[in-house]
Amino acid sequence: MITKNIVISAYNCLKSYAYYENFNFFLKAEVARFESTKFLSKVKRIVEFFESDNTDFRKWLDKIDVELLPKKIDSHLDFEQRSGALFLSNNKTADDYKVCAVNYLITAPMEIYIIDTLWSIFVGSMLDDNFSESVYGNRISKSIKKYSKENDDSKKIKAKNIFERYIDNYNRWRDGGINKAIEVIEKDRNDVAILSLDLKGFYYNIYVDFDAIDALIEEHQLEEIKELSLFLNKKLKLMHEKYRNKISPFIEETHPESASKGIPIGFTSSAILANWYLANFDRDIKSKINPSYYGRYVDDILFVFSSPKIEIEDRGNEVVNFINRSLSDFIIPTDDHKGFKLTSEYHELPIQKDKLIFHYFNKDHSLAGLQVFKQEIENRSSAFRFLPEEHISSDLDKFAYDILFDGSVNKFRSIVGLAENETELSKYISSHILAHRLCNLPSNEHTLKQITLFFKGENGLRFCRLWEKVLSYTLITRRYGFSIMFYKQVIELIRKVKWYRKDDGNVSDRNNEVSGLVADKLKQGIQKYIDISLCLNLALLDLDVLLGDENHEIEVWKDCGI
Repeated sequence: MITKNIVISAYNCLKSYAYYENFNFFLKAEVARFESTKFLSKVKRIVEFFESDNTDFRKWLDKIDVELLPKKIDSHLDFEQRSGALFLSNNKTADDYKVCAVNYLITAPMEIYIIDTLWSIFVGSMLDDNFSESVYGNRISKSIKKYSKENDDSKKIKAKNIFERYIDNYNRWRDGGINKAIEVIEKDRNDVAILSLDLKGFYYNIYVDFDAIDALIEEHQLEEIKELSLFLNKKLKLMHEKYRNKISPFIEETHPESASKGIPIGFTSSAILANWYLANFDRDIKSKINPSYYGRYVDDILFVFSSPKIEIEDRGNEVVNFINRSLSDFIIPTDDHKGFKLTSEYHELPIQKDKLIFHYFNKDHSLAGLQVFKQEIENRSSAFRFLPEEHISSDLDKFAYDILFDGSVNKFRSIVGLAENETELSKYISSHILAHRLCNLPSNEHTLKQITLFFKGENGLRFCRLWEKVLSYTLITRRYGFSIMFYKQVIELIRKVKWYRKDDGNVSDRNNEVSGLVADKLKQGIQKYIDISLCLNLALLDLDVLLGDENHEIEVWKDCGI
C-alpha cells in the first residue's frame, strides 16, 4: 500500500537526485513548482491514485513532453584548407550556429516523476540485486534496497540518495582497471592490454521489454509488494509509450537509427533499465572470458587482459585482430566494416569508433605511460576539493583551455589546436562562488571579462550547462548588470541556432537547413534552459534588497522578459 509517508519519501529521494543533477534543470524547475503551493494536497492526490487508479494519471500522462538541447555544434572553423596547411583561430562567432547533435530531456508533472521514482525504489531494487559486481554506474543504494524490502508503509526513508555516490563508484571503476593492469605487469610479470570503449547513443538505442520485467517480478519480487510492482511497471510502460509518441516528430531526423527505440533521459528508472539491458553482457563477459578486469560505468566499458596475443603480422590491424581473437562472441565489425557493434545477442549496440582505445604494455619495456596516467588521475581525484586556492589567484584562461600538441611541447609549430576544458572551467567558477559565499570575496573585473570572452559565439551554446554557474557567480557578487548582459548575450545566440543533420562524420547539406521543426523545438528548449538557469538563482536572492538598493538595475530585467 502506498501511503503519504512513502510518497513523501520518494519525493525526497527525487529532490536529492535533482539537487545533484548538473544538466537537467527542467527537473529542478519542476521540483520548485511542486513545492510552491498545496504540497500536501498534491501528495494526497498521488496516494488516492494508488488506492483507486483514478483518471488523474491520464491527465498527468498527457502533460509529458520533451525538450531538446544542443549536444554537438559543427564549428564554422572546422574545415580543411585547400593548401593542406593548418588554420587556427580564436574567433568563435558566426552568422549562425549549426547544431548537428541534440539531447532529449523528458519533462513531466512531478506526479509522473514520483511514480517513476517509486518504480525505481521497489522494482529497480529488485533488478539491481541481480546485476554483476562489475557494474559501477547508477547502483541502487543499500538504504533504498533495505527500505523496499521492509514492507513498513508507516516509515519514511532516512537516506535520500537513490543511487550510490557517483564519484566513489566512478573512481572505483577507473582505478580498478588501472591498478589491475599495473599488478599484472609488476607482480605476475605478464604483458597487459587495456581496451576501453564507449557505447554510442546508449540511451537512444535501448528497447525495454516490459513484459520481461513483469515475468521477473512474478518470479523474484517479494510477495508483499508484487502487486504494487506490477502496477508500477504497467504505469512506467505507459510513460515510455507517451515519451516515444512525443519524440516521434523529431527522432527520425536527429537519430534515424533509433526511431523505434530509446528511454527517457531524466527518469531515475532509465538509469536502472540501462543496466538491466546489458545485464547478460556483463555476466557473460565474466563467465565466458573472465579477463583480468572488466568494469562498466553506464556506457563506458573497460577491459584488462593479461598476456594478450599480439602477432607481428597484426601490424596496422592490432585492434581489429585482437577483438576478433578475444571478443568475437561479444563484439563484431559493423556491416560496412568501418566500426564495431555488440553482437545480436546483446542488442547490436553500436560502439563509438573514435573512443575505442587499445593500450598494449610489454612487461620488458617502460611503464612510464601507465604510471604517469595513474598519478594524473590521483591528482585529479581531488578535483572537487574544497575551495582550491589556485583557482582564486589564477586567470580563468589557465583552466578553461587545453593546448593540443603534435610533437614537442616546447615548439610553437607543434601547436595544432586549443580545446576548451568544461570540467576545469566548472571547477574554476564553483571555487569563486564558494569564495564569495564563505569569505565574502568581491567579484573580479578581469574574471568577468574572461567569462564574457569565453562564452562568445558557439562556446556560449556549447557550454550551456554552465550558464547557471555563471549567473550564480554574478548574482551573488551583486553584479546584476553583468547578469543582464550575459542573459541577453545568450538570447542573441539562440536566435542564430540552426539544425543540420550530421551523417558519417560530415554535415550533410551544409548550406541548407534540413528541418525547421527540429530547429524551432531546439530554440524553445534552449530558451527555457537559460530562463530556468536565471530563475534558479533569482529565487535565492532577497527580493526586498533587490527592489530597494538595486532597484534601478533590477528594472532592466523587465526588458529581458523575465
